Amino acid sequence: MNPKHLDVMVLKICGKYNYPLPKSLTLNRRFKTTLGKCTDDGRIELNEWIVLHNNKSVVEALLKHEIVHLRHFNHSKEFIQAVKIIGSAKYIEDLFPNMIKR
Repeated sequence: MNPKHLDVMVLKICGKYNYPLPKSLTLNRRFKTTLGKCTDDGRIELNEWIVLHNNKSVVEALLKHEIVHLRHFNHSKEFIQAVKIIGSAKYIEDLFPNMIKR
C-alpha cells in the first residue's frame, strides 16, 4: 500500500467513529515482530514493512486497531468491543490469517 494514503485513511476513520486524531503517525522500519504501536501521548507508529507490502484492508484494520488504543490503552474487554465496532480485531492476524506478509 502507498503510505501517502495513510493520513486520509486516519481522517476518515477518526471522523466516522468519532475518535481523536493521533498526534503523529509514522512508519517504523525497526519493528521486527510488532505490527503497530500507540503511545500514551497519542502517537501511532506502524510497521513500515507491513504497510508497504500488504493490501489496503490489512493496513486499514491495523490502523483502526491502533486508533482504538487512543481511548483504550490495553486489550481490555472495552477495547475488544470497540475494535469490533470499528471493524478491526484484538489481533490483526485473526482477521487475515493467511494474508499478512512478514
